[in-house]
Amino acid sequence: MALTQLQLNNLSVAKDIGKAFGLLSGMASDRLSTSTILIIGSVEGLIGYGVQWLVVSERINPLPYWQMCIFLCMGGNSTTWMNTAVLVTCIRNFTKNRGPVSGICKGYVGLSTAIFTDLCTSLFSSSPCKFLLMLAIVPAIVCIAACIFLQETPPASSPSEEKQEAEVFLIFNILAIVVAVYLLAFDITGPHGHVLSLAFAVGLTVLLAMPLGVPLKHAMPRPLWNAVAEILMALGYLAMALAMPGSLYIGSIFVGMGYGFLLTVTVPDASELFGLKHYGLLYNILILNLPLGSFLFSGLLAGYLYDADATKTSEGGSTCVGSHCYRLVHLIMALASVLGLVLNVLLAIRTKKVYTKIYESKNLKKIIMDEQSAIGVKRITRKTTQGFNLIPTNLVQDPTNLTDATVCYTLPIDSAPKLYINQRVVDRAELSDFEICNQYNIDNTGLVCQWPSEEALAYFCLKNADMFRSKRVIELGAGYGLAGLVIAAVTDASEVIFSAILMPTLKHLGVQE
Repeated sequence: MALTQLQLNNLSVAKDIGKAFGLLSGMASDRLSTSTILIIGSVEGLIGYGVQWLVVSERINPLPYWQMCIFLCMGGNSTTWMNTAVLVTCIRNFTKNRGPVSGICKGYVGLSTAIFTDLCTSLFSSSPCKFLLMLAIVPAIVCIAACIFLQETPPASSPSEEKQEAEVFLIFNILAIVVAVYLLAFDITGPHGHVLSLAFAVGLTVLLAMPLGVPLKHAMPRPLWNAVAEILMALGYLAMALAMPGSLYIGSIFVGMGYGFLLTVTVPDASELFGLKHYGLLYNILILNLPLGSFLFSGLLAGYLYDADATKTSEGGSTCVGSHCYRLVHLIMALASVLGLVLNVLLAIRTKKVYTKIYESKNLKKIIMDEQSAIGVKRITRKTTQGFNLIPTNLVQDPTNLTDATVCYTLPIDSAPKLYINQRVVDRAELSDFEICNQYNIDNTGLVCQWPSEEALAYFCLKNADMFRSKRVIELGAGYGLAGLVIAAVTDASEVIFSAILMPTLKHLGVQE
């Protein structure tokens, strides 16, 4: 089949366009179970790559060009279902370590690809079409096995659990680097060229170790890391455009490192700025850049410029030899990276206040945890004038000569609204309070104080927000309703109902952005 370079590029674009339909898997992630999403991805990949194998191995007659594009699109789309199931589940399970989780997931994607490619090359070098067969079968088997183990669980809720998570992530990174070193040794001793194998393994090692270098420190906005990535990519494309000896390998390493930064940083960045609600859909909106960029820069730009410089062959195709074939493409890509650098710097400036709050909340949480460890059980008391200081508060209205005071609760969680509650000032109860109590033969504790147990319950709800997702919640005997307000403000509960024995209690409830 005689194809132009533009047509060949469009075959690759067809695979990337399949990722644009990842929006379907994103929407499904809020409605279907993880195992169902994995099964859909495995079946689609089995069909898409399976048909490609049948064509390449000549077990069926060649299909028309447009039909091959469809099956390539199916193969590309299958990965979005798998990636969505894995990444969304991990981000929800490890909410305190989104950066490392994102980096590990993306790093292991590159690692598994390298292992898969090397195994197929070593086992089936004489029959390249078997690579497509393995690409259809192996991911399907892995997805079926993952259906058993990959499930949503409550995130870590104590300092010891968070510390254990960090230790496990460190082990995963070390193992990944060890495997990458093994791949380096394998490729160097294999049939590949020494320089190419070395560049591949170095880039892979940097990618896998990258999660260790992407912590959120000193309120530094994550988009600045993306700006660093754009600088690396711009330098890489410029190196390839110069076409000096070895510049292809150097440029590939720089572009790979920059791409690794972008993959690692963007995912947790989006979760911090937009939250975890509908995160599956949000993630697949983010990766729309892959098919769009592939279509614009590879399918149209690169193919068109290549054919413009190429010479026609006797078979009806075209060919171009030399660094000039893609020099202009590399220069345009470098300019695009510079534009990305500018946009990321602007985003970092606009989100600096957000990341400052995130950093302050992390510090506040550490202070609270340290205080709890030091004071311990001694703070457990039913005193009406003393709480646990789990949720920071401050007076908004001076209670002098008033029976009520407006108290602002600042929830120690990202992007949470402030809660404003009118509470009765200690020792300033109204006579009407006691009249109601005497009438119904009940006490007035729900009106005259904010009980420490209510604060503890509210903090528990804050730390275990996932348990309320899509649930209808009722707080019985709400008192001042702090726990119910926390659930309504920061969780994905479908409905929150307050109930109280004393109807006057309900007038104290309120929330403001």
